Amino acid sequence: MTDAALRALHDRLAVIDRATQYARNLDRQDWAGFRACFTDQLETDFSDFTGEPARTAPADEFVAFDQRILGGVTTQHLIANHEVSLDGDQAVLIADAIASHHRPAEAGGGDYDIHGVYRMVMVREAENWKIASVRLSLRWYEGDGDLLR
Repeated sequence: MTDAALRALHDRLAVIDRATQYARNLDRQDWAGFRACFTDQLETDFSDFTGEPARTAPADEFVAFDQRILGGVTTQHLIANHEVSLDGDQAVLIADAIASHHRPAEAGGGDYDIHGVYRMVMVREAENWKIASVRLSLRWYEGDGDLLR
């Protein structure tokens, strides 16, 4: 295997690892770890859920938003079937996702499951891949969407 092929394989795995860290830190509510997944400015597009257009803002705002809506909610984000395209210091990951959200009965109860596709654009910063853009396209959902409001 050539050095270039090894580098591409390493980069592909690092991009998938970053997507996994996104999900795991979100589920653990490890907000510092979650923040470490992103560039300082982050484009987000959750318009399929919010009806609001994509926006670019400081990543800290996105982390604070997730902290607020996930307070008291247990989550499990599964990201699978990864497709990674590499172009120098930029990568695009497309992967299927299931995001399960559960609020215990003593806190009002409820479940909300999202089935969709993530598209994450990542850039290499000092040998680390960071998410610069994230979009979650909805396939379908089940349950009470108001759980996250």
